[in-house]
Amino acid sequence: MAIIITNYSEKYRDDVHNICLDTAGSTAREEKSMRFLLATFCDYYIDHEAEHCFIAVDEDTDSAVGYIFCAPDYQKYKRIFKAEYLPRVKGCKKGDIIESWASVNGPAIFARSYPAHMHINIKPGYQHCGIGTRLFAALTEHLREIGCKGVMLVVDSYNTNAINFYKKNKFDIIFPLRVCTVMARRV
Repeated sequence: MAIIITNYSEKYRDDVHNICLDTAGSTAREEKSMRFLLATFCDYYIDHEAEHCFIAVDEDTDSAVGYIFCAPDYQKYKRIFKAEYLPRVKGCKKGDIIESWASVNGPAIFARSYPAHMHINIKPGYQHCGIGTRLFAALTEHLREIGCKGVMLVVDSYNTNAINFYKKNKFDIIFPLRVCTVMARRV
């Protein structure tokens, strides 16, 4: 299996949608859940920040098997997300609406120190192969090149495997909560 890390391309839109949904849980393919997940964690980034998004491509199948999406400017993200993507979750489950709202408003208190935020997902069957670390390396190099000083993410507090993975990739816990944990690193 030959995996390359490359910039996101629209050619892989369906692949990254499927990765987003396949890594989200058992109800992800229900219409309202799909709308929430893609609006909140995927489409903004590939529609408005494609130059800051990287994918892992399996050369044998020419399909994306992982991604790391980034918005390096919180203020731009907040403005566009509230106008274009938050309305897409109207009518979704109450908890999903709250999570979508929190995803855009929560980072505000950390944005001065960590102006970028990111999401990473690897397709099941390709996890634990070093792909995530390679995606982090590509994003970190890119953020340095554009002069971004820090990046943050939010992870479910119960997801200790993910927290340990982020720590391995030089993220520190900056705000632990019962439900979620904010982690960040300088670039």
